[in-house]
Amino acid sequence: MQIFTIFLLIVLAICQWGYAETIPSTSGAEDGPASTEVEDFVAKPIEEIEELFHQKQYQIVIKECERLIAYDSARWESHWARLKLSECYTALGQPEKAQAILAEVEISSPEEQREVLVWQLHYAIEKGKLDNADKLVDTIETKFIGEDFVLETMEQIIDSYRERGRLEDARRRIDQMLQQYPFQEKTFWLSFRLGEHYCDRGEHQQAIELFEKIRKYHPYHIEASVQLARVYQEIGEFDRAIETCNAAIETNPTHWTVVHLWSMLGDIHQEKGDLQAAFKAFLTASEFRGTDEARWALRRVAQLHQLLGESEQAVELLTQLSVKGLPDRFDTEVLINLAAIYVDSSDYERAESTLKELIESYPQTQHAQEAMLRLLEMYWETNQREKAVDFFRSLLAHPNPHLRVQVIRRFIEESHEEGILPELEARGKLPELARILRQAVDRATSPAAALGLLRGLAVIAEWQDDWDEAIKVNARLIERL
Repeated sequence: MQIFTIFLLIVLAICQWGYAETIPSTSGAEDGPASTEVEDFVAKPIEEIEELFHQKQYQIVIKECERLIAYDSARWESHWARLKLSECYTALGQPEKAQAILAEVEISSPEEQREVLVWQLHYAIEKGKLDNADKLVDTIETKFIGEDFVLETMEQIIDSYRERGRLEDARRRIDQMLQQYPFQEKTFWLSFRLGEHYCDRGEHQQAIELFEKIRKYHPYHIEASVQLARVYQEIGEFDRAIETCNAAIETNPTHWTVVHLWSMLGDIHQEKGDLQAAFKAFLTASEFRGTDEARWALRRVAQLHQLLGESEQAVELLTQLSVKGLPDRFDTEVLINLAAIYVDSSDYERAESTLKELIESYPQTQHAQEAMLRLLEMYWETNQREKAVDFFRSLLAHPNPHLRVQVIRRFIEESHEEGILPELEARGKLPELARILRQAVDRATSPAAALGLLRGLAVIAEWQDDWDEAIKVNARLIERL
């Protein structure tokens, strides 16, 4: 009897096991597909499907893409799969089917489309398929024109072209950016890096053409003029190099790096054999106190004295340099740090005197410009509104366009609602501010110099609900772009 019972139990267990095998598992039905489906989903990664597509295994790709779409149509991988399906059907000569699939993709959100395209771009660049990447950049630029991430995709393809030596393609994209986004900082730096690459390869003519072009749109970026003058100097075109330096100095007379142009001008004149002109340029550079470059310029003046047989003057200068101690650059850094300590300890009177000392002693340094902005912020944050308003107006009249743009951006564009505009309006000084900005726009020597000023005018007009003026200013802004 016991043997029969055991046998019966074994038979029942076998039957139950067989029955379970015939019924699909329902565990996790509410949570989504079963674990085997998850394994199927990741069985053939997207990278592998891309490789199959490039191997023209279109039927396999179609099957895998349909599987991805069927798994979960809301995932971004499904949107990618639809795009890839349309490419397969296009390659197979079935454009109607491809267009029908693309119509489904258009229904998805722009964010999902962007994710898919950006992934495809990264993958194409990583695999070195730059022609495919180039087409994707065109698609992104068309679909998302005006968005910041479009410039980032441009940067990726240009850098990839440059790194792989495809300079003609890099230049083609740079020219496109200079046409469509001429005043963007990213456009300048991408163009500048390509120009430097030309210089490293000894392709001087290409470098000259590019630096000349970007200098037209970004005259206040001295870096382009420095590189252009250096190229002319390297190929022995000293007059063109001198002309480039002089033009940049005239455009940026108060820029904190203009001292470098004066030093370069001295080098070029000396190499050309014009020692008197070199002497004058180095003396001018030496007047920019607060920079190491000024000290080096004094040494060059001493060397020129020696070359001209004026030994006493050379000895006097070298002796003066040898006993001066720390370079002036450390002076400016110490004053900036000292002012920050005084502000942190709420000793605003000493902070103000320290910042003013820096501005007066080293007016043409970058630290001096930083000190001006810090002083304005301190006046505002410590509720010294009368001082803040007066100093703000003086900075808007400052000859340095970079400083004016920083002031406008920080105190008008970025914080106009809780910033200085209500205070100016309460004191009846907004019309005067608008007049100062309009005069500065009229005096601007290039579109780049006028952009920040026009943005400030637009914000003021909108603040005053003067919509006719706002429309007019924005129209001028568009013209400058």
